[in-house]
Amino acid sequence: MVIRIITILYFFSFFFWEAGYAADKSSEEAVMLPFRYTPHSISQTKLAGIHLSKGVNAGMVVEVGSILMGNVSSVPLDFIINLSAVNPNIKKITLSELNYILKIDNVEFSREKVSKKYKFAASSSGRVLLPVHLNMASLLKGERSGIVQNLVKNFMGTGNRPSHITLYLKPTYRVGRETITLSDHVPVIFSFQGNR
Repeated sequence: MVIRIITILYFFSFFFWEAGYAADKSSEEAVMLPFRYTPHSISQTKLAGIHLSKGVNAGMVVEVGSILMGNVSSVPLDFIINLSAVNPNIKKITLSELNYILKIDNVEFSREKVSKKYKFAASSSGRVLLPVHLNMASLLKGERSGIVQNLVKNFMGTGNRPSHITLYLKPTYRVGRETITLSDHVPVIFSFQGNR
């Protein structure tokens, strides 16, 4: 019976070690179950100061079209990707930093970092906001041109084909005194078209 109990304990210890994350070298290796991230929505979309997420009228369509066709050096496109995050652990955990790569239609558009801290109680869920800042003027060239124009059309609700979004997340957590960084990126994949 003792051997069987030890064997079972060893099995579960090995299992959770395999599912764990790499902790800082300065402390003992911490073990936690991975967070689950799923897409929730895209909000606060602005193109050169025009709020696309508040509804689009005919005048705005003309204005956006002239911006996209114009010869300017800077056309900022800003939006927020809202993720749902689930902490499956039986302890409170803080998401202290989140590095991520954004790809649209399999083409990389940006690499960014969120330094805002998100605190999650044990076995809880919440929102994580990923701000995206792009310069349309530099993107309206080469292979990215058609992709980014279609993206803007989908933000406006006038797109005729979906934009495929892939996020590669690399989070850093605080668990008590431990700092834990995921060794591999976590992919989050979704598509949207128009207001759908």
